[in-house]
Amino acid sequence: MEVHLILKRSLAYCIDNILLLVIIIPFFVVISYFTASNPILYMILMAIIVFSILMGYFYYFEKNYQTTPGKRWMGLKIIELGDVNYWTRNFWKFSPLNFISFFMNQNAKFTHDIKANTEVIESKL
Repeated sequence: MEVHLILKRSLAYCIDNILLLVIIIPFFVVISYFTASNPILYMILMAIIVFSILMGYFYYFEKNYQTTPGKRWMGLKIIELGDVNYWTRNFWKFSPLNFISFFMNQNAKFTHDIKANTEVIESKL
């Protein structure tokens, strides 16, 4: 994998995370208002909401458009190399082993790409 593709993927991920923050922050405000007296309930609700939003965001865009807004802005798209399971892709995306795997395999692919039979390429969208 070329260095500029790695940089583009990293920037795309940062863009997606900024968009996700814009989506998630209002939930923090609303949930904190209603759970002010119960911090454990707040933490549980926010964990469920954040996990659902993260999985839903990436699943929706990758499944329906083969890209996310961040990838699209960086000129990247996902190609399917066989049977693809986008739930598996997104589950592994948030695994700590995902980043480590990038340095350990010869093709410089992330675990989520390997497990889901996908590859991220440059594209003129």
